[in-house]
Amino acid sequence: MSFLNQAQIAALQQMGICVWQRANNFDLPAQMAGSDNKAVTSVAADTQVADETRASVDNATSQARVAQLRESLNAMPESTDGREPVPLTAQQQKQHAAFVTDLKLAWKGCHPSKPFPAVHIGAALSVSSTTIVLPVMPEALSAKQKSMLWKLLWQ
Repeated sequence: MSFLNQAQIAALQQMGICVWQRANNFDLPAQMAGSDNKAVTSVAADTQVADETRASVDNATSQARVAQLRESLNAMPESTDGREPVPLTAQQQKQHAAFVTDLKLAWKGCHPSKPFPAVHIGAALSVSSTTIVLPVMPEALSAKQKSMLWKLLWQ
């Protein structure tokens, strides 16, 4: 076990870092050894009370911060990026004609009596009787997103 010299201890204490050492390893000056043990015990007790007070204040602060974070999370809207769904333009529909045709065929297979909904680009993937919202352009959909889209179409 390494021990700090007095200069290192003083530097750490100057930075506000408490340095602990075992009492049996600490060289007590002659005037403290024996007659002043009560003073050392009193200082240790005061330090313990201060640490407990600091811990309770830190705990209260932490709990308040956690409560604040929970409130802010609960207040967040479902769409985190705030994008409103925008319909595909005619040019985008031509560009992604094969994808749109596949969507129409799947829609007719799932909902033969309902008209095909408009395809939009928005924040989150969703399917309703009036709109199909994709989170990204059709060519950028991941395999997982495509799988979720087909599942939503069949519901």
